[in-house]
Amino acid sequence: MATIHLFRDRLHVWREIAWSRWKAAVMTLYGVVCALEFARDHWASDALKAKLRFVPNLTWQGWTIGALALLVIATLEGAYHAVRTRDSLLDSERQAALVSASAGDSGRDELMVLVGQLSQFLDARRDDYNSQFDPLAEMGDNLLDSLDASPFGGKRARERQLMKERHNSFTLQAYGDRFASRVVAATRKLLELGVAVTETAHLRQYPRSVADVDAIISELKAASVLIPSVPNSDLSALYQANTLLKNEVAELRAISAQRHLNKDKQRTIAQVVRTGLRDLWNLHRASQLWTSDDKEGPISVQLYTMENDRETIRYRDDFAKALQAGGLSVHLGEFLGTSGAQENDQFIGTVSLVNGDPKNLVRPFILDALRSAGVAVNECEDWPRSQTTFDHARGDYSSAATLIIGQRR
Repeated sequence: MATIHLFRDRLHVWREIAWSRWKAAVMTLYGVVCALEFARDHWASDALKAKLRFVPNLTWQGWTIGALALLVIATLEGAYHAVRTRDSLLDSERQAALVSASAGDSGRDELMVLVGQLSQFLDARRDDYNSQFDPLAEMGDNLLDSLDASPFGGKRARERQLMKERHNSFTLQAYGDRFASRVVAATRKLLELGVAVTETAHLRQYPRSVADVDAIISELKAASVLIPSVPNSDLSALYQANTLLKNEVAELRAISAQRHLNKDKQRTIAQVVRTGLRDLWNLHRASQLWTSDDKEGPISVQLYTMENDRETIRYRDDFAKALQAGGLSVHLGEFLGTSGAQENDQFIGTVSLVNGDPKNLVRPFILDALRSAGVAVNECEDWPRSQTTFDHARGDYSSAATLIIGQRR
């Protein structure tokens, strides 16, 4: 799909440079003259040849050189007009920006950027909430709880409520990590500009719920209208604000992008893991420490996520496919209730590999496989702190390595 879009963009630029009606007319006329010369030399009668004496008598090499020369001239002329058109468009946009800047200063722009990022962050968290807590599934759980007369009646509703609280806790933690300091700075800026912010406003308090974050967004929008306008804006300040907005948009796109381990990286991981397993087997067989009778099944690794949001789970599944393709047995799990623990910050936005026994021969080639695929690996000493550890595997098993996929920042 990316290749199609890339070709589409190039085709649009090529057409803008190389195509126009007058160029098509000139090339068509050139082709007609070339066809007349060919017809005159091969099929025309002597009388018709006399009438077509005005047509140049060139070899096919000469006609080809002429066509190439026309093509180069047309391309250069098209490029010149395309650049001039873009320059004119940029000049008009700069003029429009100067006019709009006269109604306010960069403070309002920065405030609206913060409002847009907060709104998109909250919308993404709500989408994730709605995908995890489907109302129909909740109604089904409530119905099953009502029909359950055992002492454990209502267990589904309690578990669902606990998961909702954890989801909201992680939302508030992410707000604190990414936006709390910026909201404080924006509030201070509003006070400097003369915009009144009462002591009871949500902007002066740390949010305790998602509704409080909504209230902060509403207050920021209302405050942006009250910022006093500046009659004239300096051009350099305008360019600085424009650069800031571009950087913020690029950062916002990077934040909202879904993490993904593409097929090439998955194949690289699988290939390095297969090589490591083969070398490990050859080493044990040569040292006579491990025979074919001892090999009961594939080597197991643990693959955990911090919390269980959909984006992180999908990212973990990419690693699971790659490791399984390499010949490892993967056991999945989640660490739930990790919000608020400062020592868990190292796991956020990273792929972590837990350090183990120095004699472990599996962990090194897993680390090499991840780095060969361009994955930045955080080597940690211990598991993250969590309220609950949910393991998908059944029964006892021995794990040779533990990978932890952190939530997106």
